[in-house]
Amino acid sequence: MSPSTSSWGGHRDTIPAYASTPFFDTIEEYLTMVAQYLDEGYQAIKFHTWCYPDKDLELVNAVAEKFGGLDITWMLDVEGRYNRHDALRVGRRLQELGYTWFEAPLPDSDLEGYRWLRSKLDIEIIPAGNELVTLGLIQTGMSMGSWDHARVDATLAGGITGTRHIMSAARAHSMNVELQSWGYTLSQAANLHLMLAFPNCRYFEQAMPQKPMEFAALDPIRIDSAGDVRASDKPGLGVDLDWDLIDKHALIKYTLK
Repeated sequence: MSPSTSSWGGHRDTIPAYASTPFFDTIEEYLTMVAQYLDEGYQAIKFHTWCYPDKDLELVNAVAEKFGGLDITWMLDVEGRYNRHDALRVGRRLQELGYTWFEAPLPDSDLEGYRWLRSKLDIEIIPAGNELVTLGLIQTGMSMGSWDHARVDATLAGGITGTRHIMSAARAHSMNVELQSWGYTLSQAANLHLMLAFPNCRYFEQAMPQKPMEFAALDPIRIDSAGDVRASDKPGLGVDLDWDLIDKHALIKYTLK
């Protein structure tokens, strides 16, 4: 069965991936890993940082100084830890540097704050996607104009079926749902199904480093030479697991009859 006729989504067979960084202690470590990610073929990188505005600005300025001449997509995620003043200050700098989006500058629940921030900035603003995970709450944020695009994880937002409803609602508002895929291979695959099925998601989030998230996966999801991830030609989620390895490391086992 070819990818184009597989059970994976019907919109496309590939999607660009971005390297989603872990937290590092120093700016130099970030710069070293950015160079590594670029060597590996990633064309987009999202930073997880200290969530202290001054230090985060030091990082984005250092990245711009070293890599600013490259045609790379950049994003910043600050986990909803800023206040409105700091979100505006950092957002203005990201806007100057051409960042694609500013993720989680405020707590997800601060819908009015997000709407205010959007009125002040041109950079795309998206939530973390961890607090508001039901269709009704997300539709409220969409209707208020709180975000440029929504964000959820299928494993938190009602599974594949529930997330399909959210992605359809977002399309009705001319919005993307920039799906999370920070998790183990099975949860990555569930979100990838949706990314390939719908046109309103731009990137696959590749959690870095990859190997800790690939425990027992015999065919983990990795980028190709173009920096894309591809649909599997296998049924179901498209992932085979090493069940002997899982059994060896299991702490609790249940038998369902």
